[in-house]
Amino acid sequence: MLTGDVPASRSPGPVPLPVSRIPRREGVVLAPRRERKRGEAQDAGWSKPVAWRVAALLLLAATFLLPRIVELDRMVTPDEPIWLARSANFYEALSSGDLKSTYQFAHPGVTVMWLGAAGYWWKANDYIDRIDGQISQRNNRVALILTDLGYEPLDIMVAGRTMIVLALTIVFLLSFLYALKLLPFGVALFGFLIMALDPFPLALSRLLHIDATAAGFMQLSVLAGSVYLCRGYRKRDLLVSGVAAGLAVLTRSQIGILAVWFAVMLLIDARDWRIAGGGWMASVRSCIRPLMIWGTSAFVTCVLLWPALWVDPIGTMRQMLDFAETAAIEGHENTVVFAGQLYSGDPGFQFYPTTFLWRATPPVIVGVVLAVALVIWSRRFDVPRVQRQIAISLLMAAASYGLLMSFAAKKFDRYLLPVYPLAALLAAWGIITAAQRIGRRGGMPGWLPAASLVTLTFVMQVSGVRATAPYYLSYYNPLLGGADAAPGSMMVGWGEGLDQVGAFLSELPDDASVVVATDAWPSALSYFTDGVIRNASFVDDPRGLYRWTRSDFYLLYVTSQSRGAVWQPWQDELANKEPALTVWLNGLEYARLYDLRGDAIPAFLEEGRSGMMLWPGIGRLVAWTDATAALPGSTIPVTLFFDQLDESALNGTEAVYEVRLQLTDVSGAIRSDVTAPLSLTDPGRHGQVQASLALPVPADTPLGDYSIELQVLNLQTGAPVQGFSFRYGERLAPTVVLDTLEITESLDIPTGE
Repeated sequence: MLTGDVPASRSPGPVPLPVSRIPRREGVVLAPRRERKRGEAQDAGWSKPVAWRVAALLLLAATFLLPRIVELDRMVTPDEPIWLARSANFYEALSSGDLKSTYQFAHPGVTVMWLGAAGYWWKANDYIDRIDGQISQRNNRVALILTDLGYEPLDIMVAGRTMIVLALTIVFLLSFLYALKLLPFGVALFGFLIMALDPFPLALSRLLHIDATAAGFMQLSVLAGSVYLCRGYRKRDLLVSGVAAGLAVLTRSQIGILAVWFAVMLLIDARDWRIAGGGWMASVRSCIRPLMIWGTSAFVTCVLLWPALWVDPIGTMRQMLDFAETAAIEGHENTVVFAGQLYSGDPGFQFYPTTFLWRATPPVIVGVVLAVALVIWSRRFDVPRVQRQIAISLLMAAASYGLLMSFAAKKFDRYLLPVYPLAALLAAWGIITAAQRIGRRGGMPGWLPAASLVTLTFVMQVSGVRATAPYYLSYYNPLLGGADAAPGSMMVGWGEGLDQVGAFLSELPDDASVVVATDAWPSALSYFTDGVIRNASFVDDPRGLYRWTRSDFYLLYVTSQSRGAVWQPWQDELANKEPALTVWLNGLEYARLYDLRGDAIPAFLEEGRSGMMLWPGIGRLVAWTDATAALPGSTIPVTLFFDQLDESALNGTEAVYEVRLQLTDVSGAIRSDVTAPLSLTDPGRHGQVQASLALPVPADTPLGDYSIELQVLNLQTGAPVQGFSFRYGERLAPTVVLDTLEITESLDIPTGE
């Protein structure tokens, strides 16, 4: 007799079946178990009246949306210009039919590029008609192109961010509906309020970036999958989980670990089955069908939404795998600050647990600890079996992703973001469940301690948001010392407060011509000022002196300080200088802006290896253009900066001296030259004057390495003037090598992160 034929008067029990006829999960054998799980859902929030659910949705929508949608133009991170360019390229690739180019990078960030392209469609619909092909992702090239086309780059970025926020709001509310099928109404609502007001996830959900989008889709997949496992094995829940997993993988490929999570949870769920004669092999086989449905729906989602897989699936996957291997082994190309030390590679397994403690709020940390304790001692605390299974599912998803990311050498705190929503929901369950148990054992109503802890948690979450708005990334756990103590333990600063620097610069009368140097995030600052933003690196060599010579202001930012990116003698120089602007956020000094326009050359540059040269009776050559590459048929702009001038030699009615530049190959043969009378401009920044020349590169110049050489000539005699090395007082050769450069066939900057 099959299980389906068991008389109603008898309790449905296991009936022996041959291994070859093990039933599917949705088959008749498991129907009683399925109905029992559905019956257990009566304690879940979905059983509440529709009006309650609608009111909760409206409350959560407002709580989630309002802090994310306002003041979206207050901050730009250094990665976002790259995603702005990728979104532009994705938009162009879709419009032109160049589907292979919908692969832009290995993350792969496809959902972000879809949303970023929607931002272009909204604010710059004709962009694709005015651009010719793909653009470089590097050096903030996208901002220059958008400006040339008459767009405001920040407006386009805000449009893309708006699309991200709206999409995440929808995913957030869908996730809440699934949480209502798992957890009691109050627990689900409390957990999602914590999520909505969690400063670190809040900050990242306002950016044109992948982390928050990946976290949102992963959360939806985990909740829908948990509903499938814990609330009756409905196929539609399985499909939603798979589709959400596919969207998450399309955003960040590492979230493919969800396949392992789902397989493990299926096996845990199968442990209780009693399929006679089958044992564990029967349980494993019974898991295959739902896992195949889940995986197929995820795979189909990826293929349908990523056109690059339509035309070049093998090449696309190979590039992703190559990047994953590099990230796992080599780490990030930039220095990472962790536990007071600088790491150029993997900072170790303790990185993510530590950064989680710094970035999470105290209620979330306490709630997660309580949730883990309740799971471990579930019998002692009388935790229902299904509630324990739900908590284990959330814990397993968070732990599996965190463990995977810990194995990779490339680490940043934001890479762990998909763990935070799951932790918030666990914390809500842990806090309310523990409070109810404590209340009952203390002889008081269970709701009383729960309401007290919920109120305290809500106040703490709101206070964290209010203290950091709109720079929510400046939040750090106050239990560990807050923002003031954070720089000693982890990297701080990702562009927060640079809009205030830009506002100060924009008030200057000549703001468009102002040159700002910084060792931090030039591209991020450039979105808030019309001035020129350049890398600083004021070191004691010719290039360092040249960069200092061209700068009006210097921006000292907290990130470059903590990373050791600022030349120590330059920091010592600044110690005695009063900043023109100081930016404080959440109790921590983030930025200082120094006015350099009237400053003399710093002592460490005077005394160092800066390469200055002196021509007696003329003046001192302080710096010159540091060209590194040029194309055949182009010209090389060279600007010479002088100080300590002899006015009698330079200001006569006729020029007394001239400057000659020549381009020479490795054999010493002169390929081209240019001469100009040494007539100098009026003194500019730092009291220096300049002479500008354009050195031609003949169209038939072979590719290779070349030198730029300088002569100062006496026009009356035609002879070179003897110069001296300023540092050593050594006599210079009549012809001085200023710089070397490469003649190349392309100046394109390779893309990639």
